[in-house]
Amino acid sequence: IGFLFAGILLPMFTRLIAKKVSVHEIVKTSANIMISVSLCILAHSLIYSQDIMLFLDHHAAPDLPRIYLFVIACFPAFCVMYIYSTLLTANGDIYLLIRIAFLGCVMSIGLNLLLIPGWHAIGTGIAAVCVQTTVAACSIYFCIRKFSLAVDVRWLSKFVLLFVVLVLLNLACKNFAMTLIPSIGLNIIVFIALVYSIKLWDKATIIAYFKQYKSDV
Repeated sequence: IGFLFAGILLPMFTRLIAKKVSVHEIVKTSANIMISVSLCILAHSLIYSQDIMLFLDHHAAPDLPRIYLFVIACFPAFCVMYIYSTLLTANGDIYLLIRIAFLGCVMSIGLNLLLIPGWHAIGTGIAAVCVQTTVAACSIYFCIRKFSLAVDVRWLSKFVLLFVVLVLLNLACKNFAMTLIPSIGLNIIVFIALVYSIKLWDKATIIAYFKQYKSDV
């Protein structure tokens, strides 16, 4: 999902940078879409990880839900990395991206060597979360420096609110013994209502950017 979205963003970023137009709004819109979706999936997975694993395999090993949680916890950072690293790519900062990737590789090898002997597959999951979070944080940091992107605490708090509400929703669903498929349907309904009510998503803005992408292509 992140890779496909990056393919859409790259020509948009390149065009705006070439015209020396601010990329702040398109970065914010992209983050609003990708981060909110990833947080919704994570919030549901935190509570329904065992149900998801049993749905995929009725004979799933007991430790698979915990491994799945660490894997899916990488998703928000993975989405963030694809947005901000694509912006650096469009700006031609390839050497910087190589250095960030090298840092991620060193961290990954080191943490896996340290954690796998004692924690096995869960250790790999912990390492993945640490590496993806670090790479995403580096990408954000350098984008803020190079493009003077504003750090809006109120904007960030909307993601926190979205995540907390969805976690509480799934806790309530689990408490009332709601099964997996109905819980997914309810999450989608509540998620769509929330992202529009707290103005993380704006239909007109999203459509305008996609029209711009089609015209670029």
